[in-house]
Amino acid sequence: MSIKLIPTEDFDALINVVSGAYTAFDYHIPSNQSVLKERLLHIQNEDPTISLYGYYKNEKLVGSMRFHDYEIHLHNQKLKAGGIGLVAVDLLNKKEKIAKEMLIYFLKHYQEKGATVAMLYPFRPDFYKKMGFGFGTKMNLYKIKPENFPSRGSKHNIKYLTEKDKEKLLECYNEYCLLTNGLLNKTQSELEAIFKNPANRIIGCEIDGKILGYCIFNFQKGEGTSFLINDIQVKELVYLDTKSLNEIFTFFNSQSDQVRYIVINTQDEDFYHLFSDPRNDTNHLIPFVYHESNTSGVGIMYRVLDVMRAFQSLGKKIDHNVNKIIRWNIFDSLLEENNKSIITEIKDGRLELIEKGSFELEINIDITNLSSLYVGSISFSKLINLGLAEISDKTVIPLVETIFKATKPLCMSGF
Repeated sequence: MSIKLIPTEDFDALINVVSGAYTAFDYHIPSNQSVLKERLLHIQNEDPTISLYGYYKNEKLVGSMRFHDYEIHLHNQKLKAGGIGLVAVDLLNKKEKIAKEMLIYFLKHYQEKGATVAMLYPFRPDFYKKMGFGFGTKMNLYKIKPENFPSRGSKHNIKYLTEKDKEKLLECYNEYCLLTNGLLNKTQSELEAIFKNPANRIIGCEIDGKILGYCIFNFQKGEGTSFLINDIQVKELVYLDTKSLNEIFTFFNSQSDQVRYIVINTQDEDFYHLFSDPRNDTNHLIPFVYHESNTSGVGIMYRVLDVMRAFQSLGKKIDHNVNKIIRWNIFDSLLEENNKSIITEIKDGRLELIEKGSFELEINIDITNLSSLYVGSISFSKLINLGLAEISDKTVIPLVETIFKATKPLCMSGF
């Protein structure tokens, strides 16, 4: 067995493995295989942030995975992170623990690169939770009639964005990233893909030569045969201030003569407050009288790769005047180097790691729940309430809360 970067001569074998794992994409059709091969070859040869690795058994490619180098904005700083996608195992080699071996290789790879967290979108959340990944923020799908979007005056700063606006759009995203917990840097290939996709419509709110907000969307035909039923599918919405958001929403409101629904995915848990009528199209009531407003799902998962590095990144100013020494008993059955106890000292409003010594309280937590806590998708008090962590002195819970205080992480990147 070996795992290595996939050379060009093995890309036909790669396509065969991928087509067997992702059957919904019709990669068994020769024309689709050619397009996929060309795209993956371009990625491997031209994009320094993406790498395709293969799992070889008896010198035959039987598994694949795609690595993504990212920076993630967590706890008001940029940290190295790794993402994994295109995980596939040949149909003849299922149930041989190949996926687990590839995942361990992925985790070790990004540990060695100095990354703090790893990320993925799970096909089987239960499998990856066993591997130490914790849930991130849920995604909510809304279907809102255009007339229910607030119309807040003018939209005269809204314009179509073209490729010549690419850098301005990136500047807007980067500024938004610095304001938002969990966002990943937008890579050059992701930026170029926005403008290369002919289905994308891109609008922006530009004031004094600066883009303060933008929206990427496309049109989707409704059910049935009528060409008059169309929805707008929002793919990305970014705004730096209320004015730009108002103008984009006014634009949505003005589409009511042509568009049935604005379909938007958001991790903003307070999004429904925007609308006079946030109900979707199901007419479904939840007892006693709660109108279905959206559907939601679990998706992106995170894993702390190095607990020492993660705690070192938390050495910010803590809004608490209590000094305390805490021993953290961390359980990680996959990465032995994380399966240990560490001692932290909160002193003068800062968190520091100390090598050894006495401690005043203990916290027991596994790597799965520590990962969700670290990125901010669940609070420490909620972990305690749900029995997902233990603390020897519950009066100190508010202090521990301040260590990990963060807004819930958002992610707009697909990988």
